[in-house]
Amino acid sequence: MAVQREVTLASVQLDVVLEDVAATTRKVLDWVDRAAEAGADLVLFPELILSAGYSHGDKFHDLAEPIPGPTTRRIGEKARERHMYVVAGLAERGATGTVYNSAVIIGRDGELVGSYRKTHIFTPTESFFALGTTLPVFDLDFARVGIPICYDLEFPEPARVLCLKGADILLTMTAHWEGTGTVGSSENFIRTIYAARALENRVPVVLCNRVGFDPGLNDRFVGLSRIVDSDGMTVAEMPDDREGMVTATLDLAEERRKRLRYNYFRDRKPLLYASLTELD
Repeated sequence: MAVQREVTLASVQLDVVLEDVAATTRKVLDWVDRAAEAGADLVLFPELILSAGYSHGDKFHDLAEPIPGPTTRRIGEKARERHMYVVAGLAERGATGTVYNSAVIIGRDGELVGSYRKTHIFTPTESFFALGTTLPVFDLDFARVGIPICYDLEFPEPARVLCLKGADILLTMTAHWEGTGTVGSSENFIRTIYAARALENRVPVVLCNRVGFDPGLNDRFVGLSRIVDSDGMTVAEMPDDREGMVTATLDLAEERRKRLRYNYFRDRKPLLYASLTELD
């Protein structure tokens, strides 16, 4: 597909109105308006934002919605009004009642482009979610994108698979909190790992993290949302854990040229990597 030369991406880090899906959705819709006024082609929101919380536990069975469903339809109306893409996280109720930690992409026409179910579950807090089983990429009118969710991108393999499938951008929604348990400080972790995924795959990465205090975790989400280019350089970032938005305009044709000039994919040796798929 042809890659649009310039695209403006927005990342909005938000707190929820705890367990109030309608009120939280109104916040999301307000920020879609703000992103549109900033000229964004696409706006990204945090993990599980449309389910009004992260540590709901079994309550997710009541809060989960089908995709499409009432909340995604509300988002679709706003996306159509603003003629922009909206990407957000929610608890999805599958056809058999199974609950997934999912992401949706809503198109400029307000219709569902697609959805993704998180494949790498952070078991200390997410063991009630079922595992997703595929790593899809989605064709937008300016590029192909993948939407790994939080823990997914702590592993190099999902990002590499998505990029081998043709993803030009990785859009990752997260819920990193201060005591997550990552190695080193949460700030250093966020600044390092997303730059690493961008650089090793030579694609831009957009990170959108939660903010606010979570009573179930007894901890706060750290924010620090950012947009990283294919050189691993941060081109826009939130410096702290306040609600807010960052935007950046990327020249995707130039990002692709950079990827081809220093081409990790061309120089891969897949025959040496067979052990990566072997079970322990």
